[in-house]
Amino acid sequence: QIRMLAVIVLIEQRRPNGMEELLGLVKAYPTNTAVLVHYADALLRNGSTGDARYILEEAIRQDPTLAVAHFLYARVQFRAGDRAGAKKSIFKYFELISPMEIRDYPSQFDQALNLIDKLRASASPMRSEVKAESFVPARP
Repeated sequence: QIRMLAVIVLIEQRRPNGMEELLGLVKAYPTNTAVLVHYADALLRNGSTGDARYILEEAIRQDPTLAVAHFLYARVQFRAGDRAGAKKSIFKYFELISPMEIRDYPSQFDQALNLIDKLRASASPMRSEVKAESFVPARP
């Protein structure tokens, strides 16, 4: 875990070898969903949406209860123009997120709420069968 934290720090500092180190962790621990999610997040921040999608699908397959994976997957889907998929994933995130995770990661929760706003704004009343109220998740 210490090695993973060190690699995350390298990535946050935009060090060139940070992604290589994280990829090494993914190869060494392919069933560690925390490693997969951190790698997908880094890929997403670097614009590698397709690779992030693949990694997140694997993380969700391994642990479908991992809220952060559903949050990131919703972002990937939204960027790809898959509004229905993004909506489904962000609802799953709100279903799974715990009050402790909201407390520990408030900016992630705020980003999830912002994604809901973007989904609401992009919904066309003419084409959408879903009412705007259905975008609002139940608060934990």
